[in-house]
Amino acid sequence: MFRIVLLQVLATLITALIAALLGGVHAALSAALGGLSCVLPNALFAWRLSIQAKSPLGANAGSFFVGELVKLVVTVVMLFAIVKLYPALNWLALLAGFIVGLKSYFVAFLIDRHH
Repeated sequence: MFRIVLLQVLATLITALIAALLGGVHAALSAALGGLSCVLPNALFAWRLSIQAKSPLGANAGSFFVGELVKLVVTVVMLFAIVKLYPALNWLALLAGFIVGLKSYFVAFLIDRHH
C-alpha cells in the first residue's frame, strides 16, 4: 500500500517539474499542491488501514469505508483550502497534478500485477 503512495509522490514530483518548465513557479506549486491533495489523504488511509490490520480484530469492511470517507473529506478540505489560500493558483496545473496523482494509483496496480 505504501509503495502506491510513493509512486504517487514520484508522479506528483514529475508533474510539478513539467509544470515548472511549461508555466513557471506558480504552475509547479499548483501541480504539487494538486498532487499533494491526492497523496496525503491516501497516505493517511494507508497508515490507518495498516494500523487496523495489526489490531486483534483486524481491518474490516466498516473500517475500510470509514477510511474512504475520511480520505474523501480530507481531499475536499485540502482542495478548498488550496483554492482559498493560494491566490496565484494555476488551475490547469492543479488539476493536472491531482489527476496524475489519482491515475498513478491505477498504474501501480498494473505494475504490481506483473510482479
